[in-house]
Order: sequence, then C-alpha cells, then structure tokens
Amino acid sequence: MKKVFIILAITILSLQTLASESKENLSHYIGAGAGFSTGYGLSYRYWPGDYGTQIVFTPFSDGETTIINLGSGIFKTLHETTYTRLFLFSAGNITYTNYLEDTTDYETFYEENPDESFPEDEITHERAQKLEGTVGIGPGLEIYIFKNIVLDIMFGFKYGISSLNPGLGFTGEIALYYRF
Repeated sequence: MKKVFIILAITILSLQTLASESKENLSHYIGAGAGFSTGYGLSYRYWPGDYGTQIVFTPFSDGETTIINLGSGIFKTLHETTYTRLFLFSAGNITYTNYLEDTTDYETFYEENPDESFPEDEITHERAQKLEGTVGIGPGLEIYIFKNIVLDIMFGFKYGISSLNPGLGFTGEIALYYRF
C-alpha cells in the first residue's frame, strides 16, 4: 500500500508540473526563416496572443557584392491546439543589392573580330544597384516539435517586383524557431 501511495504522489506531482509548463507564456521566438514574402535570414517573432509579428534580417558582403534583406510580417491565429497553430499571415520584404556588373560590349568585338578571343584586359565593370520587393498573404501552420522548438510552414499568393520572380505568383515560407 505504501508503494502505491508513493507512485500515486509522484504521478500527481508530474501531472502538476506538466500542467504548469503548458500554461507558460512562450511568446518570444528566435530562429531563422526563408521565403519569397517573409524574406530570409535571422528572425525574431513576438506572438503574445491571437496576433503576432516578426522581423527577418540578413546582411551579406563579400567585398564585391553587398546584399541586405529586411522582411516583416503579421499573423492572426485561427485555431490552436496543444501541438499546432493554424494562422493567416501577411508579409513583405525588400532586398537591396550593390554589385559589379559586366558592361563589356562582347557582341561588337566578335562581329568585328570573329576569329579572335576577347582580350581580358578590355573587360569593363561598373557598380550597379537594385532594389527588389515582395508582399504575400496566405495560411500557415505552426508545429510544436518540442515545448520550445517550432517549425513554421506557410504558403499563399505573392506579388513581387524583382528580377527573379516578378508579378503575381505562389509563395512558400519555412522557419525554425526556439520559443521562450
């Protein structure tokens, strides 16, 4: 009888600990994300209730090329369970790129000299810049892999002003977060 009482006491204490953990406020997220609408890079998300927001940022430079991506998004919870959250998102990002562009006129050279190879010392470069942006909207699913580890999958429609994916199209986003 004494063993049954000890096992029952341990079980009750364990359940109380689990119940108190499930009521924790895990509204701060830090991680990484990538997508057409949200942007790509390190991300911070704040989701205290039904509404949430995030920011995504990446700076990159290799001496010749500089890329800065900044994205943000807002979220509305539709349905939440113990292990998942269904939500709507609206997001946008801008990308600034500064790079060296090859401005050499190869076509004219080869028309005038069809049998010669182009001399490398005559290749010309100029500094160029471009600014691209994308906005998107759609549903998303947040999966709680562990208590503090979250996987986000989002999809929907986007509109982009860019050289890679211009105009209206589909968007896909994915992120991995640590909640605290």
